[in-house]
Amino acid sequence: MVASLSGGRFVIAWADAHPIGRHLRRSAKAKIFGSDGSFVRDLFQRPPLSDKDHYPAAIAGLSGGGFVVAREEPTVFTAEHGPTKAAVFSAEGERVSKHFEVCGEALHAPHSISLASCPEGGFVAAWTAWGASGRSPVTVRAQVYGPYGEPNGSPIMLGNGQGQRNPAVLALDDAQFLVAWEEIQANDNVCVKARFV
Repeated sequence: MVASLSGGRFVIAWADAHPIGRHLRRSAKAKIFGSDGSFVRDLFQRPPLSDKDHYPAAIAGLSGGGFVVAREEPTVFTAEHGPTKAAVFSAEGERVSKHFEVCGEALHAPHSISLASCPEGGFVAAWTAWGASGRSPVTVRAQVYGPYGEPNGSPIMLGNGQGQRNPAVLALDDAQFLVAWEEIQANDNVCVKARFV
């Protein structure tokens, strides 16, 4: 995942896989680079642990020059997924917010969350809401946040609760945002739908 920062710099986040015993465990890493591709600094590097995964879920540059990173919290072998949390960083890579829960539920799959910067400040998150078993996508929800991760209003349900998943969100100049997602049809075909909010 990559996001642009002020001054032409950019940040890249990814997950490394490390063999530990009979398991592959993932560790989240992120680095900031200059406009010429030169290394600037490590943002975070979570070491692999014997029973936990750390990996980034989404990243977005913000209008003030910083960025926000969301990641699923560590999991254990007996619990597949944990809550999704995020933090806001300055363009220099300093954390300027608390770690806060983004969607209040586990993501259960890659591409389940999308972040986009709002022109007036802050950002919007869209995510897949899953059934109680964590095996079936139910709908897509979105939430607007302020510059430091404070929720602005309540989450918005975008789908009809019948198999929406994998949203992508784009903030627009007129304070609206566009969310597109996949929808599973009755015949198991998949179509793409979108909605202005």
